[in-house]
Amino acid sequence: MKQRMRVAEFIEKTVAKVEKKLEKGEISPTVAEYLKLLQLEQEWEQQESGTDGPKEIKVTWVGPVATSNSER
Repeated sequence: MKQRMRVAEFIEKTVAKVEKKLEKGEISPTVAEYLKLLQLEQEWEQQESGTDGPKEIKVTWVGPVATSNSER
């Protein structure tokens, strides 16, 4: 039980530190890295509370469609 509490505290502190550095512009992780950290925190909280939820989150980045010169 102690180990689980330490891991939960570590995740919580890590998320807080990353968010502070993001606000200050000190780091610029990818959206996927940040979402994965938040997902880990959420899954850990659900595991601790005994609540089952999504185990996997998929993120898809959709960029603009490239056009060629002949289509303009």
